Amino acid sequence: VAVPEDEILFQKQYYSIGEVASMFAVNTSLIRYWANEFDMIQPRKNRKGDRHFRPVDIKNLLLIHELLRRKKLTIEGAKDFLKKNKKAQERFELIETPMAGLHLIQRAVLGDQRGSLSRLFCPDDLAVFGWQWPVAQVNHSYSRQRGTVRGLHMQLPPHSEAKLVTCLRGAVWDVAVDLRAGSATFLQWHGVRLSAENACSYLIPPGF
Repeated sequence: VAVPEDEILFQKQYYSIGEVASMFAVNTSLIRYWANEFDMIQPRKNRKGDRHFRPVDIKNLLLIHELLRRKKLTIEGAKDFLKKNKKAQERFELIETPMAGLHLIQRAVLGDQRGSLSRLFCPDDLAVFGWQWPVAQVNHSYSRQRGTVRGLHMQLPPHSEAKLVTCLRGAVWDVAVDLRAGSATFLQWHGVRLSAENACSYLIPPGF
């Protein structure tokens, strides 16, 4: 599989079925078959009936490829896996931002008289929202004073990183800047408030 990094993938709005097939090293007929079988793939058709795939479709195809080719599931097995993972939406709610691939994740909080519980991370659940990267680090940052400003961080390929940012105590204003050359939102930024109370995490893909 040769799907580009997100900062490159999201430079275009649409990819032809031939381009997508080349990314996965398969025939166009297989891409067409997967698109017909899985409703999470929603290519746009032009007047000639040609399919054009959005970057988010390609990300979903990566998930389907993982289930079918690497986990060796059948089509029905993959559908069942995805159906079960709809439960992820009970634990996590996706909140879109103006920038493709950049998401705010609202965590469900379960509570009773003893306290509460919420799931911070689950790769299978978050895969439904586009998470596909292995966990390389888990870092905890503490600011002594209110109003502390920290720097922006970005890694270039082949060391690009995705981040899932969560605030465990107090609140932070987290800003992501789109540094994907050719992106429709190149050099634009989007900020969100993360706090222990709002139970939100910021899913930041490579290229920000």
